[in-house]
Amino acid sequence: MNSWFVTDIQCKGTPPTEEGASPCVKVLQSVPERNAALQEGSFVIPVGDLTIEGVFDKKGHVSGEWIYHPTDCCVSKGKWEAWHKSWYDTQGPVDDGQGSTSAEDSGTGDTGGGSGDTGNNGTSSDDGGAGDEGSDDGGRVVNGYNVPKNASDDQLAAMSRVNWYRKNVGVALMDMDQSLNQCSQSHADYYTHYAKEYEAGKIPGGAHQESSKFPDGFTGESFGARCKAAGYKGQPGFEVMGFLSDPVKAVDGWVATVYHRIPIVSPDAIEGGYGGSLYNAEYVARCDVMDFGYKAHKDKSLVIVYPFVNQTGVPVSWNGAENPQPPKPNTGYPSGPVITAHTSANVPLKISGHKLTGPNGSEIDHVWHPKGDNQFMSATWAMYSHNPLPPSSKFTVTLTGTLAGKNWSRIWSFTTGK
Repeated sequence: MNSWFVTDIQCKGTPPTEEGASPCVKVLQSVPERNAALQEGSFVIPVGDLTIEGVFDKKGHVSGEWIYHPTDCCVSKGKWEAWHKSWYDTQGPVDDGQGSTSAEDSGTGDTGGGSGDTGNNGTSSDDGGAGDEGSDDGGRVVNGYNVPKNASDDQLAAMSRVNWYRKNVGVALMDMDQSLNQCSQSHADYYTHYAKEYEAGKIPGGAHQESSKFPDGFTGESFGARCKAAGYKGQPGFEVMGFLSDPVKAVDGWVATVYHRIPIVSPDAIEGGYGGSLYNAEYVARCDVMDFGYKAHKDKSLVIVYPFVNQTGVPVSWNGAENPQPPKPNTGYPSGPVITAHTSANVPLKISGHKLTGPNGSEIDHVWHPKGDNQFMSATWAMYSHNPLPPSSKFTVTLTGTLAGKNWSRIWSFTTGK
């Protein structure tokens, strides 16, 4: 399926395990490329334990259901969509907006949350900013970015933290959109209200999905549908979830990961909203949700790296608490801190060399998780040492390759905390 961009397919067992997504990734990579000229009708593609059913409902767009049923496990199923590359490059998806780097179940912690590719799809803009996207409710400018006039303290805190990271990595600040606040808040409330049902697997598709069978607060099955229902006029692009009910800690937790970091620092994430919920009655449930609007950045030479240049106080390790979990280090987690490079969608950057060196100049063995490694990594490269790094030490990252056919390199340093 090299000519198609597929979203929303993820596999997990019941109960979910950290290895649950891996078989699905491998199966997807083995799906044979279909006839790119096929633009109508329905089909069924059986590939091992994975069955993909779909119907072409418009030129270049197909949607349907997938069922993953390994013989030694359980059944997982859900909805999916795909856009043909020729249409995707110029138009972009118009509903769910979950691009190829995020699964609806990719959450911080073991219970789900979405890093939405982390969703690299859409059209280009002049400066990667919001332009006339989203909603305008007569808001105000705070520290260089727009916020709605009725934004809550928690929403302001979440966006302030997001923009602290964006300012330091050198990407345009993100505006806050009231409709994205609304759909984020509604889903956070829905999740905590039905936390027991999510834990019991009664709501198909995981934490990012809602079901009309559980109607209290239902606003749409997918985050794209919920954003549209809230009145969002732009392109829904990303959703991430956490389970702290703390806006600043949630953002910091997402940035510590591989997949959930992506929308926080992506040049294609142009505006966002936050919702947090705490349910404390017969049980306790906490949830943080951020939904982001997408518009492809025009600057195809922009490469964002994190940790940012000369950053200090970088954590010495990462515990791998992300669902789905990225490839494990040789000895398992904890690893060193996650190091990433990001571009806009469809940037012709190829990274072939990657090196992490310590204070004495010696190279440090690491996991290399490159662009295209799985369906989550559409415009991101990641690396992390197999073991935690020493504290209060300076490390240097060297990336080399080609950008638009010309030699390219990026060398920068960061210092770990105590």
